[in-house]
Amino acid sequence: MLSPMKKLQEINIFIFFIFLSIGLFIGLIFPDFDQSFQNLLGHRSIVTHSILLPYLIYVYQIVKKEKPNNNIVYICIGIFLGIAIHLSADLFPKGWRGYALIKFIGDISIGAPLSILWMGANVYLGTQLAAKLFKNLTSKKIHTILYFIILLSLSFIYSVGDGGDSLAKFLTFTFFLGLTFYLTKGLKIKTKEPKKIKLKKDKKSEKKSKVGFWRYAVGIPLAFIIILIILGNL
Repeated sequence: MLSPMKKLQEINIFIFFIFLSIGLFIGLIFPDFDQSFQNLLGHRSIVTHSILLPYLIYVYQIVKKEKPNNNIVYICIGIFLGIAIHLSADLFPKGWRGYALIKFIGDISIGAPLSILWMGANVYLGTQLAAKLFKNLTSKKIHTILYFIILLSLSFIYSVGDGGDSLAKFLTFTFFLGLTFYLTKGLKIKTKEPKKIKLKKDKKSEKKSKVGFWRYAVGIPLAFIIILIILGNL
């Protein structure tokens, strides 16, 4: 079992989004890197159409480091999410045959059912690990809102550009992004910092705060997407 990662340094939001963007770019194009080695890997290789290689970065450059480099953490989050966006789109091919299927090394297909399961599992794991790292960086609402706006906007643009059933591709990523972010709530990577005395909060004010947060977290991205849809139809 992996040892707990220490608390990361305070996030610099501007640097975070710069390196996040770099990671997203890498993650979006990485899966199709297999086309350069198609005879060996086959297109939709099980190696590149997964989070296997980024996970090695996560383990050896973040989890096992006493003081992980924040910039590497930001890039790693972006790579996980970029691959998740790409695989969400790949889950909706024109037909489950040929290049649509995941391949073992040697261009050996694993079949349609396992291909769907493999890509779906990697979308889930990619968004889950990204959420875990992000929540260990910051708990500020504005950071979370910006995080969702950027990711949903990028997913929408990528899904439309990829063609086919764009809405299904976008909604698939949105579902996994929201689900894993919710499920990792409160699961910050453990630290050895001394325990702080928590003051009891009024239950009503706490409930009101949570409702207000999700109103902005969901409402702003949806409003932004609706605006993009309207502009696209003009």
